[in-house]
Amino acid sequence: MTPNVMIAVRSAGITLSADDGGNLIARPKAALTDELRSLIREHKVELLTELAMLAQIEAKKALIEYERITGIAPSPMMRAFARVGVKTGDTSVETVQSFEEAAIAREAADLKEFFEERAAILEHDAGLPRGEAQLEAARMTAALARNRGYLWASLRAALAGYPDLLALVPDSSATVDALGVAHLAVLKDKRVVRQGAFTGPPEVKP
Repeated sequence: MTPNVMIAVRSAGITLSADDGGNLIARPKAALTDELRSLIREHKVELLTELAMLAQIEAKKALIEYERITGIAPSPMMRAFARVGVKTGDTSVETVQSFEEAAIAREAADLKEFFEERAAILEHDAGLPRGEAQLEAARMTAALARNRGYLWASLRAALAGYPDLLALVPDSSATVDALGVAHLAVLKDKRVVRQGAFTGPPEVKP
């Protein structure tokens, strides 16, 4: 089991970390035995996963402490860092910019997939005109971006291929409600209902 491997490694006075290439680094190397080296190699994937989870926990603890001390809620950028286990202490500007670009690309892809799926359901299953279906889907997508603490630029990037919708989203971060609150909701079974009506027959014609 992975926990036993981690315990065995730490009991030997060894600290494990991961580099940017997904390789495990054990220090001090002098403390590594052939048995431990073999064990680490055998459980590399599990150990990398565990290290990533531990990093996320520590980063989230740092955010809680930050808010406790300052009384200021962490920004979406700080929350985005914490989701991948990066602390925002003495991080260079170049690192922040690189991370932000990667976060925007990842989050925009997630939001775009969500938007396009809902737009298709609203148009083809609920029978809404395409423009109306896309507007409602954009509103749902904006709410998702807000609830997940995504970067503002990620929402704009997700809607970049839809100029009419993008024009409704301000250039600078203000509120995702600039698009308006969604009137409809798409349930897991792809039923379309009015917001607040999650039981009973679907209402596909607003």
